[in-house]
Amino acid sequence: VYPRILDERSTSGNLVLKLTEKITLNLERSTVLADNLLFVTTSKDLHEVETIDTSHIQQTIFHDTHYQSSVSVRQRDDTVEVEGIINDNLRIRPLPLGERSTDGQMLHAIFEVPTTKENFTEARQDILHLGMSNGNDINGYREDVSSPQARASGVDKFPVELHIISDKEHQRSYKKNEELISYLAVMMNAVSLRYLDMMNPKITFLLVGVTRAKDHDFGRNNGGEIEAAEMLRGLGQYRREGRIPGNFDVVYLLTGLDMIRFSKGKKNKRNCRTCKNEHRLYGKGIG
Repeated sequence: VYPRILDERSTSGNLVLKLTEKITLNLERSTVLADNLLFVTTSKDLHEVETIDTSHIQQTIFHDTHYQSSVSVRQRDDTVEVEGIINDNLRIRPLPLGERSTDGQMLHAIFEVPTTKENFTEARQDILHLGMSNGNDINGYREDVSSPQARASGVDKFPVELHIISDKEHQRSYKKNEELISYLAVMMNAVSLRYLDMMNPKITFLLVGVTRAKDHDFGRNNGGEIEAAEMLRGLGQYRREGRIPGNFDVVYLLTGLDMIRFSKGKKNKRNCRTCKNEHRLYGKGIG
């Protein structure tokens, strides 16, 4: 397919984007990235922390509430590049080496994926738990005065601030830091759309930090699989060692491995799990 912008409203930044004869997206500009995002690059010999101005990335992130689409849209040299989530089971990505249209537009692929809940949605109640629990030491990431419970109390809108770690298997798919940030923004945007019906407070998500963990092992890689409980313990140890800078409510670990867990001696695969005591989450990257 050759996506085309039918209408661009310069004042609002919204777009009308035609993908196929049956699918036209009414895209609104999304807000899921902190203006100044902490980006951490770690390896055996490196621990670099930088602040990235995300304004140029924010201009490319859009959503459609009807289809619950979350996409990045880039306009370069009169061509349009679209990548991301169209709906529950359709994805789109550009094919730079594909045949161009007669007017030079880039070819894109629309492909199906299994209709499953996105990783974060399985943790819906656990994330809501941020604003409702009376437990002690439920969040080790902020001072008490700015804890999620305190910030959510008596407010109409509660932004959940996240730091996402991309493990060494996951981060390999993204050569540039900007590509990784854009992918995470599209993913977070899709998650936010699942919470549109939530009120009192209204839940939103803001990505405030990203870690590219180039060679750290959060658990043992057993033929492309990692045991979920072991991975969670590894994430907890990583946090306790003070490797995650900044303020955030939730840290989320994305892995490129298949996660497994054992129940009554049987191996099961599971996309996402949470640890309520410290608000650590983990999941496998989505398509």
